[in-house]
Amino acid sequence: MKAILFRPAIGLMNRLTYSHKMLAVAAVFVLALAMPIYQTVAALNADIDFTGEEVKGAEYLPPTLALLQHIQQHRGASAAFLGGDESFADVVTQKQALIEEDLRAVDAMDEKYGAEFGSRERWEALKTKWRGLQSDVKSLSADESFTRHTDLIEEILDFRVLIADASSLTLDPENDTFYLMIMVVSDYPAATEYLGQARAFGTAALGNGTIREQAAALEFMLRSSQNATRQAGEKVTKALAFNPSVRAGMERQLQEAETRQRAFLEMLEKDVINAETVTITPTEYFDAATQAIDAEFELVRALDAELDRLLAARGQRLSTSRNVVLGVVTVLTALAAWLFVGFYLAANDGLEQVKRAAAGIAEGDLNQTLEVNSQDEIGQLADAFRRMTAYLQNMAGVADKIAGGDLTGNVTLKSERDVLGNAFAQMTAYLQNVAGVADKIAGGDLTGNVTLKSERDVLGNAFAQMIANLRRAVGEVSQNASGVQSASGQLASAAAQAGQGTSQIATTIQQVARGTSQQTEGVIRTASSVEQMKRAIEGVAKGAQEQAAAVGKASNVTTQITSAIQQVQIIVQSDAQGSAQAAQEARGGAQKVAETIKGMESIKAKVGLSAAKVKEMGRRSDQIGAIVETIDDIASQT
Repeated sequence: MKAILFRPAIGLMNRLTYSHKMLAVAAVFVLALAMPIYQTVAALNADIDFTGEEVKGAEYLPPTLALLQHIQQHRGASAAFLGGDESFADVVTQKQALIEEDLRAVDAMDEKYGAEFGSRERWEALKTKWRGLQSDVKSLSADESFTRHTDLIEEILDFRVLIADASSLTLDPENDTFYLMIMVVSDYPAATEYLGQARAFGTAALGNGTIREQAAALEFMLRSSQNATRQAGEKVTKALAFNPSVRAGMERQLQEAETRQRAFLEMLEKDVINAETVTITPTEYFDAATQAIDAEFELVRALDAELDRLLAARGQRLSTSRNVVLGVVTVLTALAAWLFVGFYLAANDGLEQVKRAAAGIAEGDLNQTLEVNSQDEIGQLADAFRRMTAYLQNMAGVADKIAGGDLTGNVTLKSERDVLGNAFAQMTAYLQNVAGVADKIAGGDLTGNVTLKSERDVLGNAFAQMIANLRRAVGEVSQNASGVQSASGQLASAAAQAGQGTSQIATTIQQVARGTSQQTEGVIRTASSVEQMKRAIEGVAKGAQEQAAAVGKASNVTTQITSAIQQVQIIVQSDAQGSAQAAQEARGGAQKVAETIKGMESIKAKVGLSAAKVKEMGRRSDQIGAIVETIDDIASQT
């Protein structure tokens, strides 16, 4: 199963070099890690960008909150003024001045973010509507002023929601900031609007004395404000449950808003709506409502500041997380790359050393050293290679000794499975056996035998055949030597007989010489010839004893003796006419000489036979020499 599963990968890796394998594996790992890392960083960047958009929206909202507050105040002051209280004319003018400052602040924000949020058209429409209201306010009735102010305030509240939507505040992903956003953008501003309406409506009613007619409307505004405040309070509770640290930033404002609102609503219910006689003045009512509404706005500003803080903290946290991720990824990537490159260099260095050593051994150079000290599989490979090199060096040392003629070297076997070592040891023992037999042969001992390793043992068979041939040749030489010795004995006997005949011839010649003076010269020549023949016979006898070394010389001497005898015969025959007695004695000597010649011919035949035997011994000696040379060649090759 594994072989089938990994066969394609194995096939691919077998086609690549070691460096390309490393690059392929590194590329796959980089791609595998790059995707989740990219997605993580991209998600963090998206969250950072999202939070950044929320921060922009949170930055845009505070000027609109101030505008909302001051327009609500302008509505209340205008209602009191239009209700007949001239003292509110200056308040209306003051609020218009504050509204102008608010418009400039919102203009700055819209200039900065209006194009991005798509709010410019709506904002310009709001300003236009305010300009119309501002110019018409003193000519309107109280109800018309209330209605136009309330419509403008509703559009401001909607504009704030537009900013929240455009800046993604309404899509805030975290619970604490989401509830804070709801309270800042809509809930508490809506609660302030109910209070603001009650302020304007009640101030106008108190001013024109129609409080009884407006009691139902004021009751509705009272209940609406209470409901809005309760809903906002529930969201505060939820926000605090998700993030208790929020309470610290708005604890004072929350308590102040609750106290001021409760006091105003109690006054509205007891002293205005349900009072039998209304004694509160419009100014007192306006101030009490304004204090409650301002406390609500302070709470909204505290909530807005807390929202800004949490958004900024989130953005910082996300940026830190992204930077930490990038930093950790960078460090780990650098560390992984460092370790990977180190692993590659270490492995590649070890493999290159083993590769070079193997190439050197393949070329016959066994003087290879490996400086690999790693503890991994490559180190184990290098250690095994060192042992193999030492083993081969031991083999080479023994082989070098054998090549130099020294067969005393031994191979240290690595194990019972050491095929090469066992074969080398057997070869060494075999050569030692052959060398021992050869040494005996060199000493003249032909009794040694070579143990054949198999029928295909060429050297052993050749050596055994050589020993057999040497034994046969030595036997034949021994027989020939016996024949030569026998011939030498016969030659010596013939030489002795020839010497006796020669002595008789010499005696006869001396007698002939004493009898005739004319034959003096011939006798001298005869004596000289006889002397030569005597020396020749003695040489032949000596040569016969030295066997084959004097065979050729004995043949020549025999020829000389025959020639000398023939000369003597001629001389004797030539002198036979001079003296009958000398002739008779010469004939007797000639007969002796003839017998001597016959003996010499017999000796010559024996010598010829000896020469043939010696020649055969020479041929056998040549064969022995060739075999010895073959042995030397084999010894030098092994």
